[in-house]
Amino acid sequence: MRFIKKFVILLFLAIVVSSVLLYFLYDNYQVRRDDAILRTQKDIQDQYANLIDAQRNIAEIFYQEAIRESSVISYLYQANQGDGLAKNQARQSMARQLQSLFKSLQSRNFNYLNFYLNNGETFLRLQQPEKYGDDLTGKSYSIRVVNERRRYLEGFELSQDYNGYRYIFPLFDGSYYLGSVEFGISLQNFKNQL
Repeated sequence: MRFIKKFVILLFLAIVVSSVLLYFLYDNYQVRRDDAILRTQKDIQDQYANLIDAQRNIAEIFYQEAIRESSVISYLYQANQGDGLAKNQARQSMARQLQSLFKSLQSRNFNYLNFYLNNGETFLRLQQPEKYGDDLTGKSYSIRVVNERRRYLEGFELSQDYNGYRYIFPLFDGSYYLGSVEFGISLQNFKNQL
């Protein structure tokens, strides 16, 4: 009888110790798993932030060096002031002038280079030069905000043309607001870079 009592007590103690040990092992596993998940999330967030920053820097360089200081300003001025014929001539000249720039942007993972007039009308899409003239004021939040505030805007937007990350810069001739230029990266291209 004493032997059975000792055996039951030892068995009970073994079960308690095993249970406590299993609890600590499982708890340690959960802590390590949660830490790994948090590290992975942080790595993805850092990659995302670095990609956004790198692409912004590229867009700013192209904006400063190739767009703002070029004949693009005079083409947009002509388009804002002129009739349909003047717009078409300015559009065609600008498209020819910017083809090599657009190819360079594409090699840096940009899919879109779009120009909008000060009324929100699409003046030129270098990826689709035959598609122009549509008013995006009511269709694109980004274009509407840039036209209203006349300030730089960036962010992810879903639209009828594409879903992607946009960097939109206002364009001026002196103090006259001409419209904006948009550098865009499609969602798929953005995901591929992560």
